[in-house]
Amino acid sequence: MNGSAHKKMEDYVKQLGFMSVLLLTLAQPLLVEAAEDPTATLVERAKKEGKLLVYTSMNARDATVLLQEFKKRYPFIDTNLYRANSLKLLPRIELEARTKKHQADVFTASFPIWPELIRQKLVTPYQSPESQRYPKELKDPNGYWTILYLQVMGIAYNTRLVPSGSAPKRYEDLLNPRWKKQEIAMDYRDSTWFAVMMEIMGENEGLNFMKRLAAKDLYMRENKSLLTQLLAAGEFSVLANTYVDTAVEYIRS
Repeated sequence: MNGSAHKKMEDYVKQLGFMSVLLLTLAQPLLVEAAEDPTATLVERAKKEGKLLVYTSMNARDATVLLQEFKKRYPFIDTNLYRANSLKLLPRIELEARTKKHQADVFTASFPIWPELIRQKLVTPYQSPESQRYPKELKDPNGYWTILYLQVMGIAYNTRLVPSGSAPKRYEDLLNPRWKKQEIAMDYRDSTWFAVMMEIMGENEGLNFMKRLAAKDLYMRENKSLLTQLLAAGEFSVLANTYVDTAVEYIRS
């Protein structure tokens, strides 16, 4: 990938990709009014309500740490967490809206679902005081979302199965004939990765790349954490799309 492509990818990541977005449900006007109310007033209201339910697609480790820190600061709020991937969160939120039985106060979700949440008016703007410190690329100008974290994605390979000299250095290297049937794995539900690859390569070149890659009869499964674990166990040689921090965890373990 050349320098201009890397720059393009960097800009695209800032604007669209690999993000978890903080969103608020319409069911909770208490939180929606936060930008206008003094903090002390919000805290008093939170004490009266006494409960907070968070829907998140964040990995369990990071979500638990955030929840623990929140509880330290606001021990009087009974806080609970419901975790699922973003594509499973969306139908749950839609069902709650249709039945008017809203459960979540706050939720975090990755990029693919938030345009739909905004379109269906399932979220409402919220200008967090902390968001003022964020660059404009990391927040919605209308206040619908603020980036909670960014994740870097890349290729991972099993060093016991792939010599360093043969390891893929670019995505195009995955098309090398040396990779046999089921030797390359992919998280098939990752539409964000697909969209970013189209942006980097261009639609025609990107679609051609995806077709040629698919023709290699990939090991297809969802869940990057599970796939990275299977990679480390030697189930296959290369994982085409994983989170770098997840791969680093297995390198350290």
